[in-house]
Amino acid sequence: MKRSKFYLAMLCIIAIMLFGACSEQTPDANANDDAADNADKPTIQIADPSWPEDYFLNGIAKIIITEGYGYPAEYVTADMAVLIEAMTNQEVDVHLDVWKNGYAPYQPLVEEGKLVEVGTLNQDAVQGYYVPTYLITGDADQGIEASCPDLQHVKDLAQYWQVFQDPEDPDKGIIYSGAAGSLAAQITEIKFETYGLSEYFNITAPGSQAAIDASLVAAYEKGEAWVGYGYVPSAVVGKYDVTLLADEPYSDELYTEEAGYACEYPVDEIVIAASTDLQTKAPDVFEFLSKMQVSGADISEALAIMDDEGLDGDQIALRWMQENPTLWQEWVTEEAAQAILAAIEE
Repeated sequence: MKRSKFYLAMLCIIAIMLFGACSEQTPDANANDDAADNADKPTIQIADPSWPEDYFLNGIAKIIITEGYGYPAEYVTADMAVLIEAMTNQEVDVHLDVWKNGYAPYQPLVEEGKLVEVGTLNQDAVQGYYVPTYLITGDADQGIEASCPDLQHVKDLAQYWQVFQDPEDPDKGIIYSGAAGSLAAQITEIKFETYGLSEYFNITAPGSQAAIDASLVAAYEKGEAWVGYGYVPSAVVGKYDVTLLADEPYSDELYTEEAGYACEYPVDEIVIAASTDLQTKAPDVFEFLSKMQVSGADISEALAIMDDEGLDGDQIALRWMQENPTLWQEWVTEEAAQAILAAIEE
């Protein structure tokens, strides 16, 4: 009997201890569940085509995705064609900087249901052929005389080809088209043939827009001649005094390969594109991206600061978000905004 009472007492003590332990562990268990939920969130793969504006835009998106919504995020670096293909295969989730009309394969892929257009980043994209303004007006401060005083239109380049003489082929001038493989490079080839400019100019297509910009900067700082493809928003066009050459007024009929692209580039719309499964994979991230908007002026200013101060994309994104909280808070939930504010204040 005494042994039975002893066992009964021990069972009661053990039961009390277990009940107490379970009660004490409940908050920690919930916390562990929350941590597990966060840890289980999928990684958001952000397309990085190594364009300066994307360093800035991707930095903004990564801060919001990680700090506001708790997803891990990483950049996937490749050229545009590879990234778009990866998006159709669900290997990359989002591209923040797709020129809707400037990248020919994009719209058919959306129409075929292989990509999703999440939203419009801005409608400020202007592109064409630029020259340093001092070639047209001169620059008394730098002792530069106008070498192309009547240069206004792309077609006018024919009478000034010697100003842009190709050092490797003195019988022709040289123009920098868009980056190799880009639609701009293809259009330049066709347009110059259409306008009869291929008789006067060799066309070079460097491997990246950064290389084209670097060639402009090098010429500009020496006060030399240069002509080539450029666009807004970009740091180099925003930072230097350059002039966009006129072209024939845009029309759908003329802006085709068959018509020889015999008109100006359309003012383009920059859109945010996503893989078809992002909305299911991360619906809150998809919702934020559908509201994200950054003007061409803001992008150009940020790129100029990056260039002047040697900042990377994440650094300029952080600064921009610290200085413009009312803008980005419109894209996110109140809860996400408070988490982001706390993170960027640190």
